[in-house]
Amino acid sequence: KKCCFKSCPTLATYRVGMWSAIQQSFRNGSALMIGGGAAAVGSGVWLYKDVETSSVKQDLRAVMGDDAASQARKESNAVTSSPVLYKAKVVKALGDMFDGPVALRNLQEGEVVGVLQEGVGPKNRYHRARSFRNNVPVMEGWYPQELLVKFDDVREI
Repeated sequence: KKCCFKSCPTLATYRVGMWSAIQQSFRNGSALMIGGGAAAVGSGVWLYKDVETSSVKQDLRAVMGDDAASQARKESNAVTSSPVLYKAKVVKALGDMFDGPVALRNLQEGEVVGVLQEGVGPKNRYHRARSFRNNVPVMEGWYPQELLVKFDDVREI
């Protein structure tokens, strides 16, 4: 004869015994104390890891010399006093698909920009450039170098 859970007296007794033990632990509060203890330990580990991670980040920033203000400047499109190396014409505008904290945005095809630095960014495939409106600097950022054509004369910028 096959042994199944409902018909086997040993398993049925074990099931009833476990259920009554669980009920008893809730009645006397031991299950709640175990659950509360586990939650306290879990939150303590989470807090320790969080503090440890933030401490490591602060140490890295201190070693690299990057405080929050200088990091924000690096990741902004603010106009700097960097000299223009040469001017370049935008051969293709990327529109809204090219954006980000260091991207040179809102350029039009045929617009002239001032290139400030060559070969920046991932795989050195971007130029850091400055855009102008009515000969007034507007924004600086990265733009794909293959979409810029170099001019030799920088006097007009």
